[in-house]
Amino acid sequence: MDDSWQATKKGDGPVAIRGWYELSERTFARHLNVAAIPVGKALADVLLIAGGDDAL
Repeated sequence: MDDSWQATKKGDGPVAIRGWYELSERTFARHLNVAAIPVGKALADVLLIAGGDDAL
């Protein structure tokens, strides 16, 4: 993770950290392929869940 990211809190809700992940993807883009998890080759059952509007 890119430690240069600064959280910006809006209102009384939780701090959204999506920007931290996006910054880290850009910062460490050359490492993304090596960090990929080949789920297509998994020998066990895999359940992937993703949120559509999750900023956390």
